[in-house]
Amino acid sequence: MSDLNGKIDLLKAALSFIPGRAALLLLPILMTAGSAAAQPPNILGNPDFDVDLSSWTSEGGTAVWSPEDADGAPDSGSAQLDASLSFSSLYQCVDVGGGEPYQARVNIRYLSPVQDDELRLRIFWHDAEKCTIHSIVGLDRRGLIPQNTNWRELALQNLVAPPTAVSAWVDVVALPSSGLGLLHVDDFRLIPGTIFSDGFESGDTSAWSGAIGTRHGAVSESG
Repeated sequence: MSDLNGKIDLLKAALSFIPGRAALLLLPILMTAGSAAAQPPNILGNPDFDVDLSSWTSEGGTAVWSPEDADGAPDSGSAQLDASLSFSSLYQCVDVGGGEPYQARVNIRYLSPVQDDELRLRIFWHDAEKCTIHSIVGLDRRGLIPQNTNWRELALQNLVAPPTAVSAWVDVVALPSSGLGLLHVDDFRLIPGTIFSDGFESGDTSAWSGAIGTRHGAVSESG
């Protein structure tokens, strides 16, 4: 995190030496460049399901590769999970750092004739390597009841792995009530670190020099 904080400090210093209107025009460019440079890597294997389901395992229903991509990319695809059982999941186990922050997110598209089926994004933290089943030291999860069949995102933000955690079991789970569900999964992410909050969305620019909030959540020259 120290490297990220250093990049943020450099960005603030750069903006303080640029005239107000010029800083306003350059801010989106500088923010994009800074965010790209500081973005931690996704620690999941084969998160975009470009050509197959390698690195992933299904439980309950059968999973197959599908050419349907969440972003409509012609050279990628998704995982298609048969959720016709009462419990079906797609999971992966990865190494993590105890006490470290993480973000998890996944894009899903769920097809079912019943609207009260439940989907969950879950992380089981383990204090043993390879997610030994009897070593769980924590659980984070988020549930969703879908109202349509569009692609949507499930996310777990600002997670902190338990101090003794060394591995994490990450999965997406379908709990269909009808026994007729079909789940597409794409863009699975488990990223170290917390979300960078610049404060501009809320109009709070107290951490930035020479700027005040505007009604559009951007910044303008003070004075």
